[in-house]
Amino acid sequence: MDRNAVEAQRELAAVLASRAFRASPKLSSLLGYLFSNGKPGSLTQAVIAVEFFGRNASQYDRARTPWCAQRSAACALKLAEHYTNEGSTAAGRLEIPKGAYEVVWRQTPASGAPNSTALRRRFGGFVI
Repeated sequence: MDRNAVEAQRELAAVLASRAFRASPKLSSLLGYLFSNGKPGSLTQAVIAVEFFGRNASQYDRARTPWCAQRSAACALKLAEHYTNEGSTAAGRLEIPKGAYEVVWRQTPASGAPNSTALRRRFGGFVI
């Protein structure tokens, strides 16, 4: 298994075990789902509504029901909260880019090193 993939999976476990995510089981489940299934461009609001939230595909209308995007944004904010508090010293960060339904792993640059960019290699159902 790729070293970055192993680090990302460890970080997911740490994030899910954090106070912020333990207090929010629905967002924890959504983060795990996005981590496992969020290949670039593969997940849409409709897919998440049906597969994760169990909605009827024929009745889903993204313009009238923005809750899927709202839940993804809430998950991204919860990640930011985690990295502001418990995860502030983590070797990397999991992020959900605005408007996306995928989890991106970003390594934290070493002290004095230039900022790193997201490692966006595909690994199974996860973007690293």
